Amino acid sequence: MTFRNPKPGDPFQPSVAEHAVFVEAAVDYLRRRRGGQVSDKESVAHGAIYRVRCGVESGFDRFDVCAVSSIDPETGETFEGRGVFPTAENNPIQFRAGPALIGRLPELAKHDEGRFGICLQPIAYGQIGPAIFAGVTIARVFVEDSTKEPARFADIKDGDKSQLEALDAGAAEVFWREEGTGTRWAVIRLGGAGGGGELIGGCLRDDHPGRGVVFEIYLGLWDAETHAWIYQEDLLRKAIDWRYAVPYPDAGSTGLFAARRSMQHGVIYETVALDCDTPGPCFPP
Repeated sequence: MTFRNPKPGDPFQPSVAEHAVFVEAAVDYLRRRRGGQVSDKESVAHGAIYRVRCGVESGFDRFDVCAVSSIDPETGETFEGRGVFPTAENNPIQFRAGPALIGRLPELAKHDEGRFGICLQPIAYGQIGPAIFAGVTIARVFVEDSTKEPARFADIKDGDKSQLEALDAGAAEVFWREEGTGTRWAVIRLGGAGGGGELIGGCLRDDHPGRGVVFEIYLGLWDAETHAWIYQEDLLRKAIDWRYAVPYPDAGSTGLFAARRSMQHGVIYETVALDCDTPGPCFPP
């Protein structure tokens, strides 16, 4: 990136990337002036910060979740229509300087797979402000109950802009969060590897009910010493099997599962591979 001092009378139209550098440099200067301390008015986020135009009538508060328009893979169009402001057709000069993404209310059917950011300041309806889309920031995370305590990830909560939802898999990795249930403060990383891409071992609690029927599994934790999955009684989760023309084994069968988002369960585990027969109970006496 090349910088030059503008001459008197030159138009000053920094790009979004240049603006981000200016802001980071100013914050760093203020922080060093205070001996490393940061006020609660400064950005506590570090990463890819971009401008968002609020498309929610009630506005965004600081640390709210702002979803951005996602592309429909079938039509190639955004679900909500125009996804940036201004568009290249309406204002090509401003568009080349860097348009603002239009922030929406999070909806699981439209904004999964990390299509959201965290607002870094209040943004009124129709106004533009900063949000972080990749990097480390603080956010509010909703923990439903004690069974979600081991969750190391978070993702959007359908129809809720005030907080994310703690899950076994999601677009945000949770570095730290407050103990307990309900709305908790957390330090998260956006844009990292979520928890849905890797396979995890699971053991059937009951006999397999058949294709397309939800059942329950005990998730396993990988033991690096024994090179085996150690199944956990407190990690009982919902699963489903869409494989066709395969054996459906009895309780105790083990296999590999991939985490998927679910409107009803938050996360559901899709069967990837499963024993043809059961080796015995998940927790031998």
